[in-house]
Amino acid sequence: MKTRKRPVALLALILLAAGVVSGVLLAMNSSNARAQDALRRVMATPGGNPWRLFPTKPGSAPCKLWGGGVVTTYTLGTCSTSVTLAKNGQADVRFHGSWGSGWLLWEYRVSGDGHVTPIRSDGNVIPGEGE
Repeated sequence: MKTRKRPVALLALILLAAGVVSGVLLAMNSSNARAQDALRRVMATPGGNPWRLFPTKPGSAPCKLWGGGVVTTYTLGTCSTSVTLAKNGQADVRFHGSWGSGWLLWEYRVSGDGHVTPIRSDGNVIPGEGE
């Protein structure tokens, strides 16, 4: 009498693949949660909150970049938010605004214990600032 080993082997292979996929999805959810936590911590820091114009999750969107001066003006541009996770638990959060040939950048580091440190702020003057 023949034994049917193929269906058992196929079932074992399917279960193994399902386990691998579940592990990958779990790791992705963990990374997404870490990224969102880092972003939330930066956006909750006091001090002007220039990032309130930026997407609240990684990605890009059209935005109004506000200038200063005697009359407050704005420039239409694109605002993007990104989070880079490090293996040591740190996360770098970056807010980038661009318009025409101009750009602005704010970058923050979130330590493994949640402490937020500004790394840099750079870019061009938004049209209308300093007038």
